[in-house]
Amino acid sequence: MKVHTLQLHPKYYEQTKSNFKTFDIRPKEQNNFQVGDIIHYVTYDANNKPSTKYEDLLFDISFIVDSDKYLKDGYVVLGIKQKRKTNGLKPQSEMRSVKNYTKEDKTSNTN
Repeated sequence: MKVHTLQLHPKYYEQTKSNFKTFDIRPKEQNNFQVGDIIHYVTYDANNKPSTKYEDLLFDISFIVDSDKYLKDGYVVLGIKQKRKTNGLKPQSEMRSVKNYTKEDKTSNTN
């Protein structure tokens, strides 16, 4: 399992948090996404700094569509499902400065 810290545009924040938006489209070269990985969404402000207005969100990747027939070349669709528990992952405040890490990198701190 790998955690991918990704930017989330403010206009998609409420739709994602409320589980109305259950997918994400990303360049597949951006990360080596796998089913079971976790997405840690951080919303950025107009100055491209992590926003304190929005809380960070954690989502499981539940499925991946990777088809050049249906998608623009180089992109994947990620099915996402909001995590209810952090399962020993680092607190969100610590995760903001981390690009990618695995569960093995965790500390004893939990949410």
